[in-house]
Amino acid sequence: MARTILLWLAAVFLGGMVLLALTGDRAARRQLPAQLLVGITIGATFFAGYWYKVRPRRALHRAEAGSLNLASAPGDALGMFGRSFALLDHAASAKDIENTSWGTWRGLDVVVFDYWFARSGDLQRDDYEYFTCASTPVPQAWPDLAIVPHRLASRLASSVGLPGVEFELERFNRSFEVRSSDRRFASALIDASMMEWLLALPTGTGFEILGGTLLAQTPRSPDRDVAWALETMATFKDRIPPVVASLFGR
Repeated sequence: MARTILLWLAAVFLGGMVLLALTGDRAARRQLPAQLLVGITIGATFFAGYWYKVRPRRALHRAEAGSLNLASAPGDALGMFGRSFALLDHAASAKDIENTSWGTWRGLDVVVFDYWFARSGDLQRDDYEYFTCASTPVPQAWPDLAIVPHRLASRLASSVGLPGVEFELERFNRSFEVRSSDRRFASALIDASMMEWLLALPTGTGFEILGGTLLAQTPRSPDRDVAWALETMATFKDRIPPVVASLFGR
């Protein structure tokens, strides 16, 4: 979205300069070649980014999703950004959902999508974080919960609205920031076995339960990341202790 807005602003600015030059504005005529050069440079940079990064990634995502019998579309086709997930609300100058896939996988209704954010939004700086996320429904009555890697927690904007929960295992507390609207729910869901499993996951993996949806966020890998995100999400769901269902609903 940020890139699209920038391109539109550049196009409008250059269009205005051309109109002024055509109407006889001498200053506009003098500045027009330099402005055209800047516009062409910006356009070429964005085109190169699309051709060498976005297009191959889109093809890879669609191919893997297709092999799992999932439908795909470019961008945020299902409006995941509009659902107030803390894990998608990084305080960043640029972020986007590039690809979305959905369908039935192993009997679950699932959504998989590519998400990235960057602190600066500068294409020349290597401060981008890339993730593949997977989601599936869980009981609507379950309280909100966010399990965020400490490395990313400070960049979140919305999770600060939930109370923090600490656990007896200090190693876990140093690795994850847990926030929930119900401390009892967090304590029941994150037992000792779940903590050990979470600690063994790749750095940057996080989970969230919000409004009847479970979201798993996994660092993007060169290949099979769609399947990996689904496997990670499903394993987390399967490892939720039975006591959670008995206390908070199946």
